[in-house]
Amino acid sequence: MILNIAIVDDSRDEQQIIHSAVCSWAESRNKKADISVYNNGELFIADLSEHSFDIVLMDIYIWKR
Repeated sequence: MILNIAIVDDSRDEQQIIHSAVCSWAESRNKKADISVYNNGELFIADLSEHSFDIVLMDIYIWKR
């Protein structure tokens, strides 16, 4: 089974930290993870019509630029 995971965060540094943590977690449990990364909530919501996710890791403080 492949876990579909979304990371939604406007900080590139935080995206990388979370991505690395998710990869380590999946590897330690012999799980496969398909990870999608989004820079903002609008892109994530737009993609929901084409993708579904088992887990969504979302920043609660995303700054509108």
